[in-house]
Amino acid sequence: MNYIPKIGLPLFILAFGSTLMQACKTENDLKVENEIKATLKVKDSTYQHVGYVKVNTARITDIDKFRFELSAEESKRYVPERFFDIAIVFESAKILPAKSPKLRGETNPGAGDYVLAYKEWAASQAFSPSAASINRADLYTSDGKQIDDPMQRNNDPGRYSLSMNEELKSDILALKKSGRMVLMDIMPDHEDAGWESFNTQEQAKNFALQINDAINKYGWDGIDIDEEYAAYHNGPYIGSISRVLYELKKIWEQEDSRHPGKKLIMAKALYADYGDFSAPVNIDGNDVRLADLLTYGWEMSYGSPLSYRLPNYLNTFKMQKYQLGLGIDFNINSTTSAVTTAKYVKNNNLKFMMYYDVKVGDSSKYQAVSDVFYTRRLQVVQ
Repeated sequence: MNYIPKIGLPLFILAFGSTLMQACKTENDLKVENEIKATLKVKDSTYQHVGYVKVNTARITDIDKFRFELSAEESKRYVPERFFDIAIVFESAKILPAKSPKLRGETNPGAGDYVLAYKEWAASQAFSPSAASINRADLYTSDGKQIDDPMQRNNDPGRYSLSMNEELKSDILALKKSGRMVLMDIMPDHEDAGWESFNTQEQAKNFALQINDAINKYGWDGIDIDEEYAAYHNGPYIGSISRVLYELKKIWEQEDSRHPGKKLIMAKALYADYGDFSAPVNIDGNDVRLADLLTYGWEMSYGSPLSYRLPNYLNTFKMQKYQLGLGIDFNINSTTSAVTTAKYVKNNNLKFMMYYDVKVGDSSKYQAVSDVFYTRRLQVVQ
């Protein structure tokens, strides 16, 4: 009869139990473990990377898949640092006339002539929030005409609501939890409404109140001004953007107790806006300049010569280099062009690289751009 020391059996049970517990760990347990690990820092604050993500292209959380590579040994102690610093949810909100035929019968009596509305994205294959609640026969084109063709209905992004769908809210919060700053992109939608619709301070204040409510309700870190695709009958009014931002800043400061010390980001996609910057508007007896109100700006004329894209903002409108960056779009820019743009940003001490329509399928192109700024390899973590 073999003799087993008394101490052996408990040790065997402990070892077996430890192995069993490790095997039974849930995905959430492993996620918690990763959150406890330190991040292996690759970047400093010299440059920031801004990504426009489109909800009809992919889930916006895909932007968090771009991370710096770790060795097997490093993975035991660290989690990889994320590449993007700021996520802008493209077309996350629209400026519509208060009586737009695109709205689903909703009204906001206190809003004035213009409302902040949210696309429902009902027919998107990649992201379909609120699809179950939409009658597909009740879809409209961008000019407010009802769609009769069933095939066209399947490709149309749907109508608009005055409240955001729960799925997108969840994704925004997930990005914020991972440390990204997330901005609400606000733009026109082929109607007589846009950032240059506000000719009076009362109109501007009504719209600023809606923006402020949305920021507080959905957890945005700020806004991105995207002034394109408006079809003005009344306007455009020079100084309109400044009027809205002036009111938004004032409301934010008055409500500091709701978000003590939090900085509100007011950024702009810079393009064809010389008039907005060159003409100060008188508000409360003060000459207010758009350049003084903006936090950041990223220039978006993707195919233009680099030396032509920022001089007006720097030399004429007196924005600072730490406020500015250049944008690229891999639907337009080649990898070589994008790398050249990155080198220009680096050599001219600009702050931002902006990337339009971020897709994981372009990972090799992002790797090439990242190599301009960092020595560690960038990868997509699925």
